[in-house]
Amino acid sequence: MTVPVLSVIRDSYGVLARHPRASIVCLGKGLLAIAAIILVTIGLTITANGVAGSAMGQGPLPTLIAGVALLAIALVMICVQTSFIRLAYFGANARMGLRFAAEERATVRAYFKLFLLQSIVIIALMLPCALLAWLAHVMTGGNMPPYLSVPLVLICGLLFLWVNGRVYPIWPAAAVGQSLTLREAYELSRGNGWRIVLAVLPNLLLLGLLASLQKSSLGAKPAVILLSVLLNIVILVTLSTALGSLYKHLSPPRD
Repeated sequence: MTVPVLSVIRDSYGVLARHPRASIVCLGKGLLAIAAIILVTIGLTITANGVAGSAMGQGPLPTLIAGVALLAIALVMICVQTSFIRLAYFGANARMGLRFAAEERATVRAYFKLFLLQSIVIIALMLPCALLAWLAHVMTGGNMPPYLSVPLVLICGLLFLWVNGRVYPIWPAAAVGQSLTLREAYELSRGNGWRIVLAVLPNLLLLGLLASLQKSSLGAKPAVILLSVLLNIVILVTLSTALGSLYKHLSPPRD
């Protein structure tokens, strides 16, 4: 089955219009849960600082509280993400909400598999680059010239994207209750590696631009921080629906 790139991109940005009630309810629950986690974390941190007599945010207990809070927020985001993958895949009959069920646990396992594979690919790509850089230093006494380094970085980046495109189906498959191994995901995406990359690339580029904005001096302004958080949530939704839509084309729902 061929993945129609433009159709997947349109689907990813049209989910709110097609399913407004389900989308707003799910996003509202997610935002309320995150706000509650933040408020509880602030309260516990103030209490812990008062008991320990330490400065705000310092000491092992406040650090532990912050770590648990970040984990809780991550779990909420996983639930929201899997909900929108299912919404794109199943339509109005999809299960939406913050229940950490079998599909959400399978999605966490899929994340770890992807992370492990990405780490291996990065190391595999860095080794020849490091070797070439060392040879250039030995032979010329300086850094690798741009006419070699730029194409090398471009080739490595393209290879990394292609490998990710071939195994990305493991992610939405877990969210819809059809867990795949990396090999099965690779076989399922045969002939669609670059199409999958192009389908999710707009959202990945937007995430990269937001990350750059947050690191800049402009990103320190409260209004920009709030806007960045909201945009991150919107991009998370569109990325999730893109994944659900492309998996729907690769493995249509069973009647």
